[in-house]
Amino acid sequence: MSSTGAIFPRLRLPSRLSAGSGIPEIWIRRFLSCLLFIQLLRAALLLAGEHLPSPEEYLGFPPGADGRLASFEQIVGYFRELERGSSCIAVRELGRTTLGRPFVLVLISSPENMRRLAEIRAVQGMLADPRRTPVAQADSLIRRVPAVVSVNCSIHATEVGASQMAPRLVHELLSGQLPGWQMILDSVLVLLIPSHNPDGLARVKEWCDRTAGTPYAGSSPPWLGHPYAGHDNNRDWFVFTQPETQLTVDSVYNVWHPQIVLDMHQMGGGGARLFVPPYLDPIDPRVDPELVAAMNELGAFVQARFTELGLGGAVSSAYFDAYTPARAYPNYHGAIRFLSEVASCRLVEPLILKRGELRGEGHFSPDRPSSHQPLVWPGGRWSLANVLTYHETVAHSVLLHAAMHRTRWVKRSYRVLQRQCQWQGAPAAFLIPERQWDPSATRELLAILRRGGLEIFRTQEGWVVPVAQPYGSFALTLLEAGEYRPPANEPSHRPYDVTAHSLPLLFGVLVKPLDHMIPEAASWEGPGPVVPLPESPSATEALLLDGRANGSFRLVARALRTGLEVRRLESPRKAGGRFFPAGSFAVTGNPSPLEDLSELAQKLSVVVAVASREQVEPAVPVRLVRAGVYQSWVPSVDEGWTRWVLDEYEFPYVVLHDADVRAGIPDSLELVLVPELSPREIVDGWSREKMAAEYAGGIGREGVEKLGRFVARGGTLVLVGSAVGLADEYLGLDLCEEGSAEDTCFIPGALLRAVVTNLDVCTWGMPQEFALMATHPPRLRGSAGRALVSFASDSLLLSGWGTGLGLIRGRPALLEAKVGAGRILAYAFRPLFRGWSRATYKLLLNAWLAPQ
Repeated sequence: MSSTGAIFPRLRLPSRLSAGSGIPEIWIRRFLSCLLFIQLLRAALLLAGEHLPSPEEYLGFPPGADGRLASFEQIVGYFRELERGSSCIAVRELGRTTLGRPFVLVLISSPENMRRLAEIRAVQGMLADPRRTPVAQADSLIRRVPAVVSVNCSIHATEVGASQMAPRLVHELLSGQLPGWQMILDSVLVLLIPSHNPDGLARVKEWCDRTAGTPYAGSSPPWLGHPYAGHDNNRDWFVFTQPETQLTVDSVYNVWHPQIVLDMHQMGGGGARLFVPPYLDPIDPRVDPELVAAMNELGAFVQARFTELGLGGAVSSAYFDAYTPARAYPNYHGAIRFLSEVASCRLVEPLILKRGELRGEGHFSPDRPSSHQPLVWPGGRWSLANVLTYHETVAHSVLLHAAMHRTRWVKRSYRVLQRQCQWQGAPAAFLIPERQWDPSATRELLAILRRGGLEIFRTQEGWVVPVAQPYGSFALTLLEAGEYRPPANEPSHRPYDVTAHSLPLLFGVLVKPLDHMIPEAASWEGPGPVVPLPESPSATEALLLDGRANGSFRLVARALRTGLEVRRLESPRKAGGRFFPAGSFAVTGNPSPLEDLSELAQKLSVVVAVASREQVEPAVPVRLVRAGVYQSWVPSVDEGWTRWVLDEYEFPYVVLHDADVRAGIPDSLELVLVPELSPREIVDGWSREKMAAEYAGGIGREGVEKLGRFVARGGTLVLVGSAVGLADEYLGLDLCEEGSAEDTCFIPGALLRAVVTNLDVCTWGMPQEFALMATHPPRLRGSAGRALVSFASDSLLLSGWGTGLGLIRGRPALLEAKVGAGRILAYAFRPLFRGWSRATYKLLLNAWLAPQ
């Protein structure tokens, strides 16, 4: 199955018939004609008897038709119909999505390859670990397997084109309509995820059907594209919080080890028609250079095909970078994440763009030809049909390249992993010490590394992660602090996304680089720090939970729900030979649920001990507050992550929409959280020109007044990130200092050093110093209230990049401002950022606990 013989894998010219053999040329030609006839007959037999309905026949409309959208169920149903009629396709359900829908993988290849799936999978696994597969054996194995290409469609819900294109691509491939179809089937195993976000696609389908024929047709839905992660669901590839990410990593990437992952997206409709790599700088230096070159080579091939086909507006080296593992799991696993971004229409409705209306960015202008965009798109009508054509051309081009260069792709992956196994650089390994501030966070960090395919070893000191292993680059990029280096000579550089992703800083876990591997380390499979299980407490004893552990808050919620009594220690205690700081929890009640709680604590790696009730005094009885989370019809991804963390920790809340706030905060609520949104988005919301009346208008001045009354009567108003401006602009307070254009503080996402400046219930369980993720933080005034947490006065930047950092040095990061009988908690950062910032969870979870 060489790359040169991929079209006709059994067509070989015997040496006796080669040039100079003495056999007349006419007989050679006749022999080759016979072989060609056999191959054509084979192709005909492959398709014979396989009546495959077209997508249009099955759906009742052609994919890409204006105003029409196939549902997830229809798309999967179509693939199951193809499976019944073709031996080249298999449909597998890998698990369930966030809301319980099936998460589906479609496998496509030649009948021979489909019969050999178990063998291909086994060989791919052997090639993925060059330590166990020497070069001679690898060369033999490489000849036996196709290239493996994973095609990931429509991870973002409103970017519907790829999922709608998938049925057409597969039908044309299986029915022999796609150029090079047999070469692709023979030489490539396609792993198609027709929708990485079935829950989001269902909501978008619902919205399209609801708004069809109205002035709002083509508008985006007024809710998040993913139930929790919203647009951040493609920033989950190194923390693995969502089921869809977990299923893809566990059942696709770590099983089939693809060489190419085609990640199909859409971008704004006002610029280029398509982006493909090369990416913008900077590139994460921990990505193997050969993989970077492969991305560039494939991108050039795709762009050249678009130019040949007269499809204009295909650009490279613009818009997007490849800096972070948050979007690029394959780049650290011997493969490439090949991003394609097709210009959007108005969801499923067309738009009209004149050439002069196209917008550029930086050095790139979409209305001029350049080395980055050889062929300009002239403007005109841009519809969903155009979007599908561009998506299909990208997918077809990638599959063609993989088929033509099968051997190179498979060998390259093996070579990259082999090179990482031979790592001689520094550090040689990482030590995760046993003694940690929060063992439950350590457990979560170790679980992430294991899910990412990393081998971990156990020593007396803790856990050791060697870098000389197949996925050692993943360990390097996750466990080092990392340094973001902007491109040289670009003073106006603006990163595409956040610039820091260090898990030790995000999780508050101490990790030490080592210059050598510890020889006595033993192989370790998990599950995490083993916390001794104490004897079961009696009815007259208390179970102590360490307040430094995030896991303790999950246990507290469980305890309160089962009727146990929970109190918080007002001063440190020692029990069972362990130290419990102020803010730790004492749980009392029926021995049976206490025993269950103790066992759960061990599973979560929470330090526990048994103490007499007298030992835990004085302690304050606590309960979970009655809380509301504001959910604007202008979607806030921070709101989604807030709900995700609260649901993970089993903390109760109700969702408040604009109308609920305008009607007045119910007397039953004690806390209202407003996630990161601009004050204008909160107050004004959507205009009625853009959105139906039931979703337009925001909370309005009336809602602002109701929030003010809520605080004045004793409520707690939590404002996160840019929502802090609501207090200044609408509530008449003076929490923030405004800056002029000359002294702008630009922090797109960096890990900064913070310090606890005042001991408070909100800061219980926190170390004196820690890292927090800052994204464009408001500049809080220290004189506006009591600073509970402040940005450090020196050595502020721990990881990432930003400008104007001096403007926030020493300023409050978490401020408590008393208003009437209540208070405002103003967070200049997002304490639950994307589910990454485990080190700062407690700063918000503490606010959810109130004295009895």
